[in-house]
Amino acid sequence: AQRGYIMTPKIPSGDVSRYFKRLVTKLRKLQNSTDRIRILYRTTESNTLPAYETITWVTSTTFTGTNDNVAVNDFVEILAGHNAGALAKITAITNAATNTFTIDLTLNSSTSTARARYLNFTDIGTISSQTIQEHFQSINVRSNWIQFLIELRGTTTSPELEELILDYENRVR
Repeated sequence: AQRGYIMTPKIPSGDVSRYFKRLVTKLRKLQNSTDRIRILYRTTESNTLPAYETITWVTSTTFTGTNDNVAVNDFVEILAGHNAGALAKITAITNAATNTFTIDLTLNSSTSTARARYLNFTDIGTISSQTIQEHFQSINVRSNWIQFLIELRGTTTSPELEELILDYENRVR
C-alpha cells in the first residue's frame, strides 16, 4: 500500500473567532475497497507536542518509547526506519517502565528502531466508501485558527482529492 499525507498551514480566522462547522471533501471515487482518506484537525497548540524520539518496534501494532507526554488518541508519525511514512493513532499505553504504545494500524512486523514524531490532532473521520464523490464531516469548534492533517492510503492512482471546502461562521466572542 502507498501512504502519504498533507498538513495544511494554520488557517487563521482573522479579526474574530470563527465557528468552524464542517469540512466538505470532494474526491474522485475510490478505486479499491482498501483505499482510505483520514482527516484530522487541531485548533490549539500543545505545550509538549510535537515531540521526537527513537522508538523500538515490538510487534506490527506496538512499539516502545520513552516520551511520557504522549497520551491515548495522540498520533505517531514514523519519520525514518522501519514503517517510515506511516501515521497511526495511539490507542493504548501500557507498561509504565517501558511505555509500550499500541496503535490502530497493523504495519510490518519488526524489532528494529525507527524515528518518530508525536502529534496532537483530533480525528474527525475516515472516508472509505467507493460510491461517493463528496463527504461531509462535522467539526463544530470555535477557534482563532484551524489546521488539517489529511492522510491518504491506497495505490499510486487512488485516493485522489479534488477540493476541500471549510464551512464556517464568523462570531464575535
